[in-house]
Amino acid sequence: MSFKVTESPEILIVGASTPITVPSNPSGFPDMSNKKLEQLADFKNIKALVVNDALDNHFYAVNNASSGKPSYLVGVKSNRAIPNQESFLLPAGHYAIFTKTVKNRLEADEFIGASYGEVYQSEEFQINGAINLEVVDGFIQESPVVEFSVWIPVLAKTVPL
Repeated sequence: MSFKVTESPEILIVGASTPITVPSNPSGFPDMSNKKLEQLADFKNIKALVVNDALDNHFYAVNNASSGKPSYLVGVKSNRAIPNQESFLLPAGHYAIFTKTVKNRLEADEFIGASYGEVYQSEEFQINGAINLEVVDGFIQESPVVEFSVWIPVLAKTVPL
């Protein structure tokens, strides 16, 4: 599985979020995927409130487990907070970007797990945080086949002297 690493500035994602439970093993993925599907569907109801502030034509989701209260925020990239909407500021840094065509949300979550495994095994990079960014256009637009991307924060591994 290949990935590319890119440097990104801070990215503000504005939309709606819900708490999620991060599974401790793959058998918990279906429940988490269903919760994410519900949030993606709920976002469609508020999409009109945020889409005019979008900086591009994409829809994003943030998996955030950094605060000890895992959440899933679906929204748009914006340059400002929007009243009555939640937001997340994705830190500037390097991100490993993985892309795959998926058929459903469960397949997307399994792909995220495999992507983390790929970074974990990398000789060049290590995972740098308990967040990731998804590009979820196909789930919002209800495409039968979804081009799905996940951005995982990474740091270069140092070479021992």
